[in-house]
Amino acid sequence: FFFFGMSTDNLPLDMSNMSYKELREKCREHGLSIRGRSEALRSRLDAALSKQHQTTHVLPVQMSTSSAMEALLSEPCYSDVRFVAGPEASEISAHRALLALHSEVLKTMMQVDCQETQRSTITLPDVSPSTVRAFLRLCYCGSTSGSEAELISLLKLCHLYQAQAM
Repeated sequence: FFFFGMSTDNLPLDMSNMSYKELREKCREHGLSIRGRSEALRSRLDAALSKQHQTTHVLPVQMSTSSAMEALLSEPCYSDVRFVAGPEASEISAHRALLALHSEVLKTMMQVDCQETQRSTITLPDVSPSTVRAFLRLCYCGSTSGSEAELISLLKLCHLYQAQAM
């Protein structure tokens, strides 16, 4: 549509924020025909739809992913594997899927029909519980802390399980 050689896009109107009634009045003021009004309405609708597609509707999240992973690590609920660590046989719960993401060795152990799979228990009598917890924290949260001796033990455990990206 052209009005005095101009398309409706070049009219000095911001149609995207007008109500239908305001738009109808502006069309009359500018002498737009019925065809012009329908094009103006289409233009307004296109602008509104464009804005709608640019807006992302996201449900509010109560906690960040790192907080959720931290909670998952500290809560044994829904865990499906456990480590028995150290001479005192401390039990530490974990989740197979997450371990399999970080270690091909653990993934293979949990897939094949081995003793660990049948009992859902990985026994590490020579590894301290704090080292296993640090290993799991690294898998779940991506970071951990500890003394130099603890970190050396952690490195050995990561090497044993060929842990990826750690």
